[in-house]
Amino acid sequence: MPKPLTDAELLERIRSKRRHPAPERFTAPGMLVLAARAVGKIDRDGIRGVTTLSTEEITAMATTLVAFGLIPIPPGAATPAKLIIEREETTDV
Repeated sequence: MPKPLTDAELLERIRSKRRHPAPERFTAPGMLVLAARAVGKIDRDGIRGVTTLSTEEITAMATTLVAFGLIPIPPGAATPAKLIIEREETTDV
């Protein structure tokens, strides 16, 4: 039986299998601001706010979730036992 993957190994495996990686133009602070503004639209306008989001804002929100440790689940795949990869706190952003 293979040994379980560490969180870092699991995250690297997920990142290497992405078909659509995050755009290189996002800086970490820029991505967070764009994601936060998108969430602000939804918070302010409800379902109408969702319909006003750009693809960049949606990408920023999704990329932020992955950056915070959420494990993406491909359509049709089983839900993994662990949905969030816990990491040590950093002060990068």
